[in-house]
Amino acid sequence: MEKMSFVATSFYLETTLDCFWFGISTEDELHDRLSFLLEASDDYDINSRIKRFLGDCTESRWEDALADDKADEIRLINPCGVGNAQESESDVLQLIIQGISGLSQWDFHEYDVDYFPSVPHGHNIADRKKLDAYLGWVYDKTHKVYRLKRKVIVYLWNNDSFRTYARSSIRWYMTAYPSYRWRVPYPLVIPRRIP
Repeated sequence: MEKMSFVATSFYLETTLDCFWFGISTEDELHDRLSFLLEASDDYDINSRIKRFLGDCTESRWEDALADDKADEIRLINPCGVGNAQESESDVLQLIIQGISGLSQWDFHEYDVDYFPSVPHGHNIADRKKLDAYLGWVYDKTHKVYRLKRKVIVYLWNNDSFRTYARSSIRWYMTAYPSYRWRVPYPLVIPRRIP
């Protein structure tokens, strides 16, 4: 098989990733296209990038020794199908993570117009503190107060329901606020699972 040129490979890669990030193609299609491109390209940098994405797309199960069978339960409060920034607090889909110490006090709003400290982020049930869902920092207004343990954040991102919820939240924010500057180049590529 003849190898693709650098320009053709780059264009195919960017188009493939854009289709996935905007929900046009599925994870299986992404995996198939990237696997094809890995065979069709001989550019070291592009192949390294493809291998990184293929590694991020593999979903491995993480078994937390501290978590019991109910660890990945999520309680839905006031579920709704579609949201917007003008909805009242009682009409917003919220998640409260159950079963692991450190997460049960946080609830996550799917259609939250506030981007600080991250999209998505958690709200402490007892007070006004916010949780950066990626880095684990807890903020009181704009000041860092403390950081949750890494294993708590790893558990959060390994939870299937939270991953689905986070993708939905990010997609909504991308649509509602297209000019928002994300801290990463591809916000829909969420943290990979850690075994």
